[in-house]
Amino acid sequence: MVVTKASLKGKTIVDMSSISPIETKRFARQVNELGGDYLDAPVSGGEIGAREGTLSIMVGGDEAVFERVKPLFELLGKNITLVGGNGDGQTCKVANQIIVALNIEAVSEALLFASKAGADPVRVRQALMGGFASSRILEVHGERMIKRTFNPGFKIALHQKDLNLALHLQLPCARKVRKHWR
Repeated sequence: MVVTKASLKGKTIVDMSSISPIETKRFARQVNELGGDYLDAPVSGGEIGAREGTLSIMVGGDEAVFERVKPLFELLGKNITLVGGNGDGQTCKVANQIIVALNIEAVSEALLFASKAGADPVRVRQALMGGFASSRILEVHGERMIKRTFNPGFKIALHQKDLNLALHLQLPCARKVRKHWR
């Protein structure tokens, strides 16, 4: 992102992409130095959430700026959270992607285990949906796995890009999932 040298006084930049939290903080500083406000507001919910206006929006930035922009966010999503300062929205998005990736891996291995052990994966999934293992991933991705319909709601290349934002840390499970997805 290149920040113009023009004054941004009275302007608010809302970045809804998924990028590095470190870069986000740098952009926010540049925008602030030019008199503008900056919110990072990555989303979760995929194409379906975007079409239906049910996205989860993870916002980083100043609370007063967030409150000013919140009515626009409410047109796009249902779960809108000011996570903290600039960069914290991006950090939350990376955390979301780690959880999603690990859950997809866990569901696929659990259903494979059940199938190889001779159990009906449909019934195993149904039973798991009523217990502590229940999750949106088990519900949606588990059904896709059983039916072998792998039409993604989110491109794997984008998920890998998001995971890469966290892999400068020692996160062995996330690193393993990313390796499997290559």
